[in-house]
Amino acid sequence: METSKFDLSFDLVEYVGTDTLVGVVEYSSDLYDRGTVERLVAGLDRVLRTLAGGEAHRRLSAIDVLPADERARLEQWRATPAPVAEAVTVADLFDDAVARHPHETALVAVDLEWSFADLASLVRRWARLLVDHGVAPETRVALVLPRTADTIAAMLAVLVSGGAYVALEPRTPTERLATILGTAEPAVVLTTRELASSLPAVDAPVLALDDETLAARVAGYDDAPLTDADRLAPLRADHPAYVVYTSGSTGTPKAVLALHRGLTALFHSHRADLYAPTQARTGRDRLRVGHAWSFAFDASWQPQLWLFDGHAVHVVDEKVQRDPAEMVRVAHESRWDFVEVTPSHLAQLLDHGLADDGRCPASLGFGGEAVSQPMWDRLRGLDGVSAYNLYGPSESTVDALVARASDAKAPVAGRPVAGTRAYIVDRWMRPAPIGVEGELYLAGRGLARGYLADPGRTADRFVADTIDPEFPGDRMYRTGDRALWTPDGHIRYRGRGDDQVKIRGYRIEPAEIETVLSSRPDVATAVVLARTDLGATARLVAYVVPAAGHTLDAETLRRAVARVLPDYMVPSATVVLDALPTLANGKIDRAALPRPELAPRTHRAPSTPAEELLCALASEVTGVERVGVDDDLLELGCDSISVMRILGGLRAAGYVIDAESIFTAGSIGELAATLHEDEIRGAGNGHPDDGPTKCSTAEENR
Repeated sequence: METSKFDLSFDLVEYVGTDTLVGVVEYSSDLYDRGTVERLVAGLDRVLRTLAGGEAHRRLSAIDVLPADERARLEQWRATPAPVAEAVTVADLFDDAVARHPHETALVAVDLEWSFADLASLVRRWARLLVDHGVAPETRVALVLPRTADTIAAMLAVLVSGGAYVALEPRTPTERLATILGTAEPAVVLTTRELASSLPAVDAPVLALDDETLAARVAGYDDAPLTDADRLAPLRADHPAYVVYTSGSTGTPKAVLALHRGLTALFHSHRADLYAPTQARTGRDRLRVGHAWSFAFDASWQPQLWLFDGHAVHVVDEKVQRDPAEMVRVAHESRWDFVEVTPSHLAQLLDHGLADDGRCPASLGFGGEAVSQPMWDRLRGLDGVSAYNLYGPSESTVDALVARASDAKAPVAGRPVAGTRAYIVDRWMRPAPIGVEGELYLAGRGLARGYLADPGRTADRFVADTIDPEFPGDRMYRTGDRALWTPDGHIRYRGRGDDQVKIRGYRIEPAEIETVLSSRPDVATAVVLARTDLGATARLVAYVVPAAGHTLDAETLRRAVARVLPDYMVPSATVVLDALPTLANGKIDRAALPRPELAPRTHRAPSTPAEELLCALASEVTGVERVGVDDDLLELGCDSISVMRILGGLRAAGYVIDAESIFTAGSIGELAATLHEDEIRGAGNGHPDDGPTKCSTAEENR
């Protein structure tokens, strides 16, 4: 067998005295398959024939390289027909589910179980309260609530009243909370008595749902279904359902305005692609669905939509959400049929036994970040389980593409959900051939209205659909994601076309962090990037240059950022430089930015077994070679996924500890001091939910 000298080579020879051109193509079979090379040759043939046919004056970009059969396949793949459905708003879906399943279980939480009738009674009373406070279509209600079933009830109450909710994490830094509330301009804020005292000033009524006086008032409302006659204005499918805030490149978060029609379209799509197959695998009509997403994240609608098909949603509290062993225990005890988390979180759940002893949920979902090949292989190998990759930016209402791990040997994002169109185009906005990378655009029912109070940014990202003539006047969203079509019609994600990154499932614009740093008078310049050479997962690193006459302290800068931005946007390390390295053209040479030294303190070696174990685990998950007992896990760069891995390692060694203890600990030495000898069950005896002693890294995402 001959070996190709190059990855791909074309040798063309013209016969002397003739107009005949003969070519030979050699390719590396490790990188290309024969079908891909044949398509490349066919495209080159079309270009050469066009030029030889007297059109040598044409730009290469104006030559159509797509053969008719390939164009037809792309047109077929790019859209999944939308189902015809009577319900046009989320309120309609909810009322329909309550009417069909009044006595079935709807919500399960800690020491709580509500039927659909119970949930509807509370939702409708709260909705009438909101209407009395002026909530109507095109108005917004802020939700600053803990992780309980009440939060889902509050979301539904806002939607039934006609308003759009803005869910905010209670732990959000006060300055950022004030910024979001200022741009959202809510008509009402729903919270609790405890959280109300820590809220920034807001020009709206603040209602504590656990206030006894308010509860007595709510109890007096009618719990009959609301109609447009009860609302301040008719509710339509094109009205906003919620606003979700994502990182923004201008220094302020972007507010995506999602519509009712996007949620209802996604519900009908997932009912066919996820719910019905899961029902078939379990042999049951009513399913149990785990809910572990943040309510401030639009992915929280993934489990919530199952509610409208009559299934029970099990809401885990924050303690269980952070603890993979506890979540596995709850999943097994409650016999979940479906749960969706990020791939890195799912890897932790599998490491802690989610799929052991045939007790795995019948269906698993994962999304929010790219999935690695080892993790994809692992999911494909699960017996009797279907694993779904769910891809979608907030601008396309939760999920735009769906794929089963069994669909392909290598990771794919899948095909469009019903009602969505997906285009992969080149820089001239022409369809990219199969196997050729381009930019992904999305269109269809799931498209958001745009960015709240930001017409300029909306116009930049939501552009006219010039590709599909069947939808004149429609818009499409420019995702910034690079992708390609596989030969069997799936979309494969290929990375970003800009600086945006994903950390723990959240989209982050490094420019927003740079703006916060650069706004300080002691900082002259700041650059933030995600590095993948500091451990198993990508970590944010800030590079700063002090202003003239100032000195900078990395810890002071970290705390300043943490006061303004959420924890997943706080850099794991800050490097102070005299100047940023530049290329010959004057641009910043990002490749030359130094790898940071993450250990910020003077090294003090461990002296007890607990300290030795903690230092070893911390070194493994962060990539820091020398970890001492005075180091802080969070300052070393540990995030929630890293903490889960450390937790598994401690439990495997016999220590009894919860995730909250790790998050709230100071130094490694202080944490080790809480791990007393009487809390060890004995190495080898283990914990019923233990993971492996060595932290597993094989399934971590790239």
